[in-house]
Amino acid sequence: METQNQNADNFQNQKVSVQEIEQKEKKKDKRKTSLEIFLIGWAGTLLIVVAYSLNSLGYLPSTNIAYPILNLFGAFFLAIRVYSDRNWSNLLLEVFWAAIAVLSILKYFHFM
Repeated sequence: METQNQNADNFQNQKVSVQEIEQKEKKKDKRKTSLEIFLIGWAGTLLIVVAYSLNSLGYLPSTNIAYPILNLFGAFFLAIRVYSDRNWSNLLLEVFWAAIAVLSILKYFHFM
């Protein structure tokens, strides 16, 4: 009986060890994904800030095709970032931001 208890304890210890290893591996994968998503989010922020700055300083008029394209890609990259955080209010903001950029692109090419 005692041997069975020891075997059961050993099995539980091994099971915990395997679970701990799996959790550590998942954390490593999550950190890698998080870094990539983190960088994508910063790229999106940079694109939107550059577009806004160039427009505000008079170097890039809003009627130039580059302006809505920068905003569209910026919104898309930020949407990836906020979706990964499950930040629904900011995701909705990025959807609207991207939609306005798409409408501006359509208007530029006279589809509206």
